[in-house]
Amino acid sequence: MPIHDIFSIFLIILGTLFVVISAIGMIRLPDFYLRMSAITKAATLGLALLLIGLSIHFNNLELSIKSFIIITLVFLTSPVGAHAIARAAYKQGTSFWEGAIVDELQAMADRKKQLEKQLKKSPDDIEIISELAELYKKLPTAQGGSLKKAKMMEEKLRNVIRGTI
Repeated sequence: MPIHDIFSIFLIILGTLFVVISAIGMIRLPDFYLRMSAITKAATLGLALLLIGLSIHFNNLELSIKSFIIITLVFLTSPVGAHAIARAAYKQGTSFWEGAIVDELQAMADRKKQLEKQLKKSPDDIEIISELAELYKKLPTAQGGSLKKAKMMEEKLRNVIRGTI
């Protein structure tokens, strides 16, 4: 048996294994976000390995080009699509698995609200202004983030520093 046949069989079996692992993850994982992670990562890699294995097996330039195009498109669209779907689910309030211990986005949004209240009480506090500017940069618009607000906070920070020096 030629070496390229052995290598193609190996890639096809490995790709199939990743697709099976992805399917098991869809069944066994406890929440939407973990399932989405399983399907996005394992199935994408599995598909790529399968197509590479088939391209090697058939040794056809046309099939290889088509496989390369498919792999490229899947690698480009799969993470973007998964991110968009997960973000929509998060906005809709899809709950996390009870074992998930951190919701960083919600923690940042809560911290932003807390800092905005503190800023009203002490408008010249350098630490509050700088932390709030960083949160405005990190948070998406839907959670109160804004580059315009961040720039305003940074300008206010410069003014406060100039006034204290």
